[in-house]
Amino acid sequence: MLTPANKQQVVFIENHDTPRFSYSVKGDIDHLKIGAALNLLLGGVPSIYYGQELGMSGTNASLGATDANDIPNRSAFEWYKSDQGKGMAYWYKVKGPWRNTFNNDVPNDGISLEEEQNDPNSLWSFYRKMIAIRKANPVISKGAYKTLKNDKDDVFTFMRYGGNKKVIVAVNLSDKPEAVSVAVEGKTGPLNVVYGNSKPGIGNNNVIIKLPAYGVEVVKM
Repeated sequence: MLTPANKQQVVFIENHDTPRFSYSVKGDIDHLKIGAALNLLLGGVPSIYYGQELGMSGTNASLGATDANDIPNRSAFEWYKSDQGKGMAYWYKVKGPWRNTFNNDVPNDGISLEEEQNDPNSLWSFYRKMIAIRKANPVISKGAYKTLKNDKDDVFTFMRYGGNKKVIVAVNLSDKPEAVSVAVEGKTGPLNVVYGNSKPGIGNNNVIIKLPAYGVEVVKM
């Protein structure tokens, strides 16, 4: 609300000054996908940090407050499933105070561009889907934001809107399926599922959305 007109906030879940988001959620793919959805659909200008889209992790090393000493928190982008190859920036493994102190890149662990780009269920593929939704629905980046009330404590719902365009996003933050009633003011028109498997229903000034555990649903009105 305090953002000046025609200005945008940068939205991030990790950057060069923070530990990896994957480290914080212990590499849980469901949590990583929720982070990706919020990063890209809340609005503003999303920032995706080097390797975030793969779910790369790190440590929470404390070698001193410098960019160099923070290197263990954000290991180099893993291009190949073998953990070896052209472009792998592993200079820090052979010199400096970080030598032999950490290695979060593990061969054949499913976390590399080579492995994820061929897996439709990977985090990398999920980022591409969320980016495509954002690009196909400009109201997400250029419209207004509103938190929507619902009847479940563990489900977060919000809307991006502008003119006659409305996009509702529902995120289940729990490990159990939820059927949530989302309060929507004004006329509720036909619903088009942009992402998710639910068949949302229309009630009295509300929309009913069924979410799987840790599910994300995007509905266009």
